[in-house]
Amino acid sequence: MTKTQGFRKHELSVSHKFATSNYQQFVLRTNSQTTVKDVLDKGRIELIRKNRQRLSKIASAVLLCARQSIALRGHDENDLSNNRGNFIEILKWAASTDPIVNSIFADSSNNASYLSPPMQNELIQHMADQIRFQIVEKIHGHVFVLMADEAKDCSGNQQLSIVLRYVSNDPVNDKENADHSSIFKEHLLGLVKLNEFDANTLTILITLQELEEEGSERSIDARGLILAIKVPIFFVSLIVVHKVFGIIKVLSDQLKAKSIDFTKAQCLIKSVVTQIGDLRNEKEFSIIYLQIKNFCEEHDISLSATPRVRRTTSLSFRFKDAFLTCSVGQRVQLNNEDQYRTNFFYPFIDSILIELNDRFSSENMEILNGISALCPDHDNFLDHSLLKAFAIQLKVDLCLFYNELQVLKPMLKKLSLKTIVDLYTEILPLKNAFPTVIHIVVAAMTIPVSSTTCERSYSRMKLIKTTTRNTMSDSRLSDLCVLAVEREFNVDLGKLVDNFADAHKNRRLLLK
Repeated sequence: MTKTQGFRKHELSVSHKFATSNYQQFVLRTNSQTTVKDVLDKGRIELIRKNRQRLSKIASAVLLCARQSIALRGHDENDLSNNRGNFIEILKWAASTDPIVNSIFADSSNNASYLSPPMQNELIQHMADQIRFQIVEKIHGHVFVLMADEAKDCSGNQQLSIVLRYVSNDPVNDKENADHSSIFKEHLLGLVKLNEFDANTLTILITLQELEEEGSERSIDARGLILAIKVPIFFVSLIVVHKVFGIIKVLSDQLKAKSIDFTKAQCLIKSVVTQIGDLRNEKEFSIIYLQIKNFCEEHDISLSATPRVRRTTSLSFRFKDAFLTCSVGQRVQLNNEDQYRTNFFYPFIDSILIELNDRFSSENMEILNGISALCPDHDNFLDHSLLKAFAIQLKVDLCLFYNELQVLKPMLKKLSLKTIVDLYTEILPLKNAFPTVIHIVVAAMTIPVSSTTCERSYSRMKLIKTTTRNTMSDSRLSDLCVLAVEREFNVDLGKLVDNFADAHKNRRLLLK
């Protein structure tokens, strides 16, 4: 038979090669006792492995940008752009040496590459949530507090920073050089936008700015605002509040000090309350009202301006003999000294006194005195009578606490302790002997003196949300701040891919 006919021709045909390949696969499956289903499953497992590797590479690039507080997106991200943003450019650079990253651009379809901004947001959210979960896991069994502070971002939005603080129970090896950062732990949970503050602030700013534009459409609204703040009650309120808050500021500055003896501060609190209470009389208000008159005369404002006549409103009959706790739409027009004193000044002073007496009540002061008694430089250091109220608040066994104090106090007499941190590091190795005392000391140490960590988070926020990145969503800003600030926590890319797959079970990209 010639080479171009018969078996030789059949051997070179496509049908013969296809049949031979099928037979070889049949022999392999027979010898290994595998079925077609097993072969398909093996292919599916291999596809899932490759997809998970690709998504992990994408997530690691997103995490790198987030940790370094750099922008992910570019101004123009199409294929013809010379600069498609940090995220895409980092992946393109890695693709030159990493075949897995290269397959993201070469093998993925246009609508399943997982490089789009919405996918970036989802990955950022999952990574930030993973860090938050680790923070929550670390505080199990610890006393903790939540700290909050607010500041504006570059868009004028008020952002509230939420920070969690607790005391670590890890042993301190070097007591003399113990770093406070190794004892006190503070972690950022995220930022929350304060919509109400933002709306009021923007309204005032827009109105005042447009006041200068005589021909603008909002010039009438701007003039209306100026007329509203020129009414006498506005300036009366301004000067009265300035007078009262000036007294309170003295107490506020003292209470914000790094080291404070609440027993001694109690005298200052009583003095401030007494001074504010002494303002509640005709003589004191006459002095304040004279300042108001001088100010209004200097700025050409009339204190006796008559308001526009309105229809007289009468109280509903159903409210007769009833005690009202909210307004009913009626307003008393104030236009002389007696009315300002009776209807504004006295109620304002009363509300301030009620707030101060409630905040610094005798019960609260007993607890604060107990916290002060835990400081080694206190005159009554570890005095059981002062610590009792604080111990009751923490619901500890008073008998056990008293016995521990009796044993502990003689042990500390020869030591030169200066702060409550020194006390904590000294008794921590004896936590099995003094569990109640340590619990109370930790609770006192957990109370923050300042909101420094909150303020540091705003420094990071200003690096993330800049004038060129001022359109990002508030949730993205919060998650990016968590990733940038909490760098000590690692992101498990395997868990990240699992969470991403669970959240999107109908995705075209098989991940599980």
